[in-house]
Amino acid sequence: MLPLGDVLGLTRQSTILAFQIGYGVTNLINPTLGGLIAMLAMCRIPFDKWIRFIAPVVGLVLLMAWIGLSVSVAIHWGPA
Repeated sequence: MLPLGDVLGLTRQSTILAFQIGYGVTNLINPTLGGLIAMLAMCRIPFDKWIRFIAPVVGLVLLMAWIGLSVSVAIHWGPA
């Protein structure tokens, strides 16, 4: 990811932040993530019920993350 960020003119910190946001948020809804499916099964929560519950949360988290990422790109967040 760092070479792609360098080509796009982003700082390395902003590039890693974008990767971490994408990775962390998608883990909330990824049906192939073993830990998520195991916890839902132990709690007897159907996956479709989980998606209906977590979709608004994911939307809010993505909105806040995009705002934060936009700020980090705008101020060229990184080493001085």
